[in-house]
Amino acid sequence: MKKFPFAIPGIKPADIGVLRNMSTFKQYCATVKTLLANECPFCLINPEINVPLYENDSWMVWHSAFPQRHQSLHLVIPNKRHICQLHELTLADMAHLHDMFQWIHGKFGEQLPGGGLGARFGDVNYNIASVPGHFHWNIQVPNGEGTVALWLAKSPEEIAHADHRATIFEHLRLNGGNLDQLRPNDRDFIVSRDPALVVK
Repeated sequence: MKKFPFAIPGIKPADIGVLRNMSTFKQYCATVKTLLANECPFCLINPEINVPLYENDSWMVWHSAFPQRHQSLHLVIPNKRHICQLHELTLADMAHLHDMFQWIHGKFGEQLPGGGLGARFGDVNYNIASVPGHFHWNIQVPNGEGTVALWLAKSPEEIAHADHRATIFEHLRLNGGNLDQLRPNDRDFIVSRDPALVVK
């Protein structure tokens, strides 16, 4: 796996690669903050990011704070234990997952005409998880207006693109989000992909 292009003092080298998976500046900054605090955003309940809609003995579910475009619904279902690998799941976890899916169907049934279900686990250098080291599921329902993907890994070209985006985000973060501090090509590159950023 390609080495991440920069370091941030205070973030573990094993975790920093997750920053290449951030698609928006807001998500990037939130992730840097949790990594610097050595916290897991799925273990801590942050009402600005992850308010559980429901939980059972093994799982929680909430709306994704950073959904892809072109979705009518994106739910995140992390395990309540900070587990990383598949073999750490228990039979009870699987039974409780069934119960969670039943609750989701009861709550969102009409909003679930079809979609995708994907899990991410293990080393973030081998998947595109936005949270390092915490097993979780994603339920994604497209709205029919554009591409929605259950991404697992990126091509070398996509990794280079993501590293470039992360490098620009880091420059922006260090300059207080001031877009005027970016080179015009970098500013255009970011604004075209993150509509929430508007040149002041």
